Amino acid sequence: MVIVAPIYEELIFRGLLWSAIAEQFTSSTYSKHRGAIVASVVTSLIFAVIHVQYGIYEISTIVVLALIFCYARIKSGSLLLPILLHIVNNGAAMWQYIAQTA
Repeated sequence: MVIVAPIYEELIFRGLLWSAIAEQFTSSTYSKHRGAIVASVVTSLIFAVIHVQYGIYEISTIVVLALIFCYARIKSGSLLLPILLHIVNNGAAMWQYIAQTA
């Protein structure tokens, strides 16, 4: 959950899906930024929806977090930064969970 899930999810959502969607909306008709924005919004919403085990508040924060991961991907030009941020987030959540159950 802390390492493997973030790597897998970032490869799928900010890697494959994001690139495919951004490419569809980046052409001579659309600006490059429009593709990135559409891809970021769509993948962030899909990413949040797959986390159905959480309540509406948590899902809304997941959308915001996913948008931050997209921003990190755009600014860094790589998946490494979003993967690291995702690992840190999941690690902090796991630490919090373990601290509450102990």
